[in-house]
Amino acid sequence: MHYVRSPCQGSDQAIAMALSIIWLIIPHVHGLYFKDLKQTLKKEQCDQALMITANVPSAKKIIIHGPDSSSGGIPSQFPIHEDTQFQQLLKDSLEFFNIPESESQCYFLTDAKTNLLHNPSSYVRDFYFFHRSLYPQLTLIKLNPDEAHLRMRQIAFTHKLIEMGKVLLTHNALAHSPENVIPQRIFFLHDEFTHLPSFPRKSLETCFGMYNGPLGHELYSVDTMHKFVWTLLMSDMFQKMENAFMFGDLHLFINVINGVTLLHCENVTILRRCMATYLSMAIHFSTLFTNQGFFLIMPTILRCYSQRQTNPLLCRTIEYVCKQFYIIHRKPFLLQMAGAVANILDTNDNNFEVNPMKVKAKYWFNLLHSMEDMTDMNDPIDILDLVNEAKPLKALDLCYRDDPNTFNLLTDALASAVTVCAFAPESRRSYQMLLVMQATIPYFLKQIEQDTVKQENIITAIKHEISIYTTLCVEMKALVNCCDILARGPTRTLDIVNSVSDRGKSFIADSPQFFDPPTLIEDETKINYSSVKDKKNVGASEAMDSSEGQREMFRRPRDALLVLAATFIEKAKPRLKELTKLASSIEHIKIPELFDHKCYVKLNEIALALLKISPYDFGTVSCLGLQKYFSVILLITDWSVESNRPTLNFFLRRLDKTIQKIGKKIVFRRRTNWTALTNWLNGLHQTLVAYPYIAHSHSLKSITLICLRIVIGDPINDDLCTQSNAGYCSVVHSVYPPQPFCNAALKFASFLMQTLGQAAFSLDYLCSIEGLGPTAERLEVVLCHILIPLFFRAAVAKNDKPQFQTKDLIFCLNLMQNAINPPLARQSVGPLMSSNLASTLIRGSNAHGSMIMDVTGRQGSVSVTERGHSATVTKHRIVRETVCQAIFLALKVMIIVFEKQMTLLWPRIFKIIRDLLSKKIGGTALYSFIDFMIDVNLPISLIILPFLQSKMAQKVLTEQEVAWQAEFKERLQLLGCASGTKIHGYGSLLAELSQELQMMKEEFSTRGFETVRSHTPTITELHSDSGSSQSTVGHRHSNARLSSNEGRRLSTATIMKLNRIASSVHHKEAIPERTIVEGREDDNLNMMSSSMTTTNNHPADSERRTIVELHDLPLFSKCRKSPNVEKRQSKLETLVLPLNLEEPPVTASESEKPKVVSFTTPMRHRSDSNGDEDFMNRITARHHYV
Repeated sequence: MHYVRSPCQGSDQAIAMALSIIWLIIPHVHGLYFKDLKQTLKKEQCDQALMITANVPSAKKIIIHGPDSSSGGIPSQFPIHEDTQFQQLLKDSLEFFNIPESESQCYFLTDAKTNLLHNPSSYVRDFYFFHRSLYPQLTLIKLNPDEAHLRMRQIAFTHKLIEMGKVLLTHNALAHSPENVIPQRIFFLHDEFTHLPSFPRKSLETCFGMYNGPLGHELYSVDTMHKFVWTLLMSDMFQKMENAFMFGDLHLFINVINGVTLLHCENVTILRRCMATYLSMAIHFSTLFTNQGFFLIMPTILRCYSQRQTNPLLCRTIEYVCKQFYIIHRKPFLLQMAGAVANILDTNDNNFEVNPMKVKAKYWFNLLHSMEDMTDMNDPIDILDLVNEAKPLKALDLCYRDDPNTFNLLTDALASAVTVCAFAPESRRSYQMLLVMQATIPYFLKQIEQDTVKQENIITAIKHEISIYTTLCVEMKALVNCCDILARGPTRTLDIVNSVSDRGKSFIADSPQFFDPPTLIEDETKINYSSVKDKKNVGASEAMDSSEGQREMFRRPRDALLVLAATFIEKAKPRLKELTKLASSIEHIKIPELFDHKCYVKLNEIALALLKISPYDFGTVSCLGLQKYFSVILLITDWSVESNRPTLNFFLRRLDKTIQKIGKKIVFRRRTNWTALTNWLNGLHQTLVAYPYIAHSHSLKSITLICLRIVIGDPINDDLCTQSNAGYCSVVHSVYPPQPFCNAALKFASFLMQTLGQAAFSLDYLCSIEGLGPTAERLEVVLCHILIPLFFRAAVAKNDKPQFQTKDLIFCLNLMQNAINPPLARQSVGPLMSSNLASTLIRGSNAHGSMIMDVTGRQGSVSVTERGHSATVTKHRIVRETVCQAIFLALKVMIIVFEKQMTLLWPRIFKIIRDLLSKKIGGTALYSFIDFMIDVNLPISLIILPFLQSKMAQKVLTEQEVAWQAEFKERLQLLGCASGTKIHGYGSLLAELSQELQMMKEEFSTRGFETVRSHTPTITELHSDSGSSQSTVGHRHSNARLSSNEGRRLSTATIMKLNRIASSVHHKEAIPERTIVEGREDDNLNMMSSSMTTTNNHPADSERRTIVELHDLPLFSKCRKSPNVEKRQSKLETLVLPLNLEEPPVTASESEKPKVVSFTTPMRHRSDSNGDEDFMNRITARHHYV
C-alpha cells in the first residue's frame, strides 16, 4: 500500500518481492474471500497492484514534458484510450517538440516520479489509472540507446515477477478453498475476467525482441514461468466449473491455453499441461465438445503439428492426443476436426513456403494416417497422469461404448464426409467436407500406391489396392449423385440480386410507379425526401452485401465439388491404368470405373449452373472448379455416346452466351479473369482434339468468333448502328486481352479451320465482317491480331499448328492488295460545254514525258457527244501509313514462314511491293522491309532489286519527289553496305519479327486512327506531277508497260502505224455516240474488240475498272495539221489495246488477266477542220499512247 500510494524509484522491485511472499502465505489464511479482498484493496486504492482481476479505469489524459522542461519549456497534453500504447505517445511527442528524425532513436519516455523507462510496446492503461484531479506526468529524455534498452529489460523482468505473483496468489487462493465456496469463487473469477478489458491479453503478453542479448535468457525463463502459472490457473478453473456451465464466453478462457501452446509448445512441461487441459475439457464439457468445442482448440493444435514437424516428440504427443479425442468422441470429433482445418489447409507442398496461419495438407494427412494405428497407444510425456478421469479413456457417448477402438481413413473419415455432403449439399459444413476431401484424397491415393510398391506388387497387395479403389469410387459416385440440388441453376431471387450488381439498386423496391407522394408542407417534403434518399442508399448497400453473400453461397459448394471430382480423376486415372496392366493375369478381378454416365451428366449440370452466374460474378469466372471442369472432366467424358450430345450442345450454348456477355461490356473485359478464360479455351481445345466430330456444333463456331472479336477489341453489339458508332480512336484497341488468351483463341480457330475445312470455316470467312465484325475493315487490326500471329503459329513445329494452303496465302495477299488499292467510289461530273476546259482536264501535265501522271486514284469514262463531252470521275481513298507498316511486317513473316509455298506467288508479292513503292509511303517500315529483302536472299530479292534501281533512276519534277528519292538512294546504299555483315537464322528471324509485332501493337494502341479521306485533284493539281499528297505514281502504271520500256514514249510514226492496223481490223460503220471506257480482258479474245455503246452500264462495272491514265504526246502538236493524219484519225472507230502486249493473255486467275482500255470515238465528217475535230483527234491520239 505504501509504494502504491507513494511511488518512487525502486517501488516496483519492492512490490514484486512482497508478492513473492504473499502467494506463499495465502494457503494458510483461513476465511479469505475474493469479494472481501477486492473491496478492501479497492478502498485502499491498491487493488490493481495485487489482484489480476482488478478492473480499474485508465487515466484519461497524460502530460509529457519536453527535453527543455528545466528551462521553462511548455509541456504537451495527450488523450488516453484503452488501446493507447507508449509508442503512439512517443511519436506524437517527437513531432510536438520538433525532434529531428535522425535523433529520434535516442529519445524515450520516463515517469517523472519513479524514473521508470517505458517500453514503447506497453499499454498506457496498465500503468496509469484514473484519478479525479491528478494526471500522470512523463518526461521525454535523451539517452544512449544501449543503456535505455538494458533498463527496459530490467523493468520488464520486474513486471513479469509482479504479474506472476498476482497469478500465483489467485491460484493458491482458489486451490486451497473449501469445497463449499469453490463455486462462488469460480463464479467471481469468471465474472471478473469476462469484464476485464486486458483479459486474455495480459496473460499472453511477451517481450518479443528481448530474448537475445543482456538478460535475454532470464527474461525468456521468467516469461515461460508466467505462461505456465496462467495455464495452472485456467486448468484448475476448468476442473472446478460446473458441467452445465454457460458456454457463451468459454472461448476467452480456452484462448489462454491456445496462446500458451502456440508460444511454448516445445517446452515439455507446458506442452504436457496444455494437452492434459485439452483432454480434461473435452471430457468435462462433453456436451459442448460433442457439438462445437473442438472448433475452439483443433486449429491451434494442428498449426503446432504442421509447423513443428522437425520435433518428433511434439508430433507423437499431438498424434496421441488426437487418438484419445477420437476414442472419447468418435465421429463428432472427426467431423469437427475436419471442419476446423478446412479453411486453413495449404495444398502447397513446398516446404520453403510456410504460412504460419495455414496447415500443410500433407501433414494433415500424416496425422490422419497415424490415427489408423490404434494399437500404438504410447503416451510420450505421460499426459493422462494429469487427467483426473478413469484410465484408459472410453467413449463418452453410449452409442460407441461397444465399438472397437479402430479408425479407418477410407470408411470412417471419407465416408463420414460424404454423408455430411449428401445430407445438406449447400450447407457450410458440406463445403468444409469437400475442401478436406480435396486435400486428403491425393495423399491417400499416393499412400496406397506406395504400400503396394513396398510389397513388390504382389497379387494380394494389388487386390487390396483395387478393392480400396472400388470402395472409393462408390463413395465418389454416391457423393455426386446425392448432390442433385447443386445441379440447379440460380433462382429468380439470385437473378434479381445479380441485376442489383449491374444497376446498383433493385428495380422493384424503388420503382417510381409504386411511389405515391403524400400531400406535405414544404419542410416536411424536404425531410421526407432526405430520409427516403438515406433509406435508398442503405438499401442499396445492404442489397450489394446480400448479393455478394448469396453468390458466394451459391458458388462455393459447386466449385468445391468440381475441383474434388477433377482431382480424383487426375490422381486415380493413371494409377487405374497401371493396375489394369498389373492385374491382367489375375482372374475374377474388375477394375472400377471412376464415374458413370449419370455422374458426368450431373457434373455437367453443376458446371452449367456456375456458367449461368459467371457473367455477373467475377469470382465465379475465376473459380478453380470451372477451370478444372474444362481441362479435366470435359475431356474425360465420352462424348461419342449419342445420349451425351444434347448435354454437350446445351453446355456449349450457355458458354457461348457467357462469353458474349463478358465481351459486350468493356467493364467486364477489364475486370474478368483472363487466365481462367484461357484455361476454358485450352480445355475445350483438348476436348475437340480428342473428339473432333463435335466440332460441327454451331456454338463452337460462335464461341471462336466471339473470342477473336474480343482479341481484336471489336465492340460486340447486335445493333449495326451501335457497332459503327462504337469505334475506338486508336489504330488498334488499347485494351486487349493478355497474350495467353489470344494464343488460345487463335489455336482454337486454327483447329476449327482444319477440322471443318474451307467450305464451313475458311480463313476468308474468319477475316470478314461476318466473322470479326466491323473492326475487320481495319487491316492493321486483322494483321496484327489474327493473321500475323497465325503465321507465327504455322512456323512452329507442333501438331496443332495451323495448316495454310496456297489459296489461304492468295487470300492474304489479295487482302493486302485490296487495302493498297481500295474499292473506288464514283461521282459524276456534268457535261462541260467548253472544249478548252475539257482538253485541260484530259491533258496531262508532264511536259518532259518522263513519267505517267497519277490522278490520285481517279478513274472513269469520258463521253464525247455533239453537245460536248462528259466525264465520270472516281475518287480514291488515301491509304493509311499504318496499313503499309502492317503489310510490310506481314510480308516479312510470310516470306520467312512460307518460303516453299511462295514459289508460285512471288509475282503477287512483287506486285504488292511495287504498288507500295509507287505510293512512296511507309517511312521507316519501307526501309526496314527493303533491308529485310536484301538480307533474306530469296528469289523475291532478285526480282525486286532491278525495280528498286529503276526507282532511283527515274526523273523527278517536284521538290517533294526529289527529297524522297534522295533519301531513298541514301537508305539503299546504307542497306547494301550493312547487309553483307548480317547472318540470321530461322529462329532468330522469327524472334525479331515477333518482337517487331509486339512493338507495332504498342505503337498502334497509342496512335490515333486516321479517318479515311477521299482525294480528288483540282485543275491546278492536274498540272503537277504530285497531284496527291500521298502518291505521284499511278496505281496501275506498272501494268501499262514492261519495266524495260518505262522511260520510252511512242513516236508519231508508231501512232500512225497503230491507227492503220486498227482501221484495217475494225468496221467502218458510223456510230452516233461512243464512250471511252476501261475494263478487264476476258478469256475469249473476241471480247477485246467489243465496246460499250451507252453509259448506263458504267455503275455496274465500276468495281472492276482500273485507272485510266491520260498523257500529252509531245509530237502531236507538230503533226496534227497533217491532212493524212487527220483523215486517218477522223475515220477511226474502235481500238482495243492490251496493256501488256508482249505477254499472252493466259493467266492463272482472273486477277492476273491483262488490263485493256476500250474506247470509241464518233465518226464525224466536217468540211472544215474546227476545234471539235481537233479535240476528237487529240483524244484518239492520246489513248493510242495508253
